[in-house]
Amino acid sequence: MKRILKILGLAKIRVVLDTNVLVAAHFNPGSASNTILELCQRKKLVLVLTSHILKEFSLILRNISARKSFRKKMDKIIFQAILAKKAPRVNMVCEDPEDNKFLSCALAGKADYIITSDRHLLVLRKFRGIKIVKPVQFLKVEGK
Repeated sequence: MKRILKILGLAKIRVVLDTNVLVAAHFNPGSASNTILELCQRKKLVLVLTSHILKEFSLILRNISARKSFRKKMDKIIFQAILAKKAPRVNMVCEDPEDNKFLSCALAGKADYIITSDRHLLVLRKFRGIKIVKPVQFLKVEGK
């Protein structure tokens, strides 16, 4: 059913964003990362989060002293996001176990993509049908 809705353009793509996408968007407003955030803000994409990732987003925004306008944009995006519950424990990334939370979130939230610049995740390329791509690759593949 989801495939049919996507073909008809009625289903929105679900994405999990690594925190490095937020950082890149904040420091480079012309970046692919910022374009992806704008697509989330305009409800063209659906952001999937877990409470663990949400806490990390908040911490990162504080640590980089995010501009007020950027924090407001993120607040709107987070408000519209899907909060995935009961995320399964995943242990695919041994080199950086903290990255497993993005795989877990993607599974729980039935995401189509994990968007990241993290080499530990990118090397997987795909995880249980979920594509793992860089921000620029995502925009090329999805024609956004």
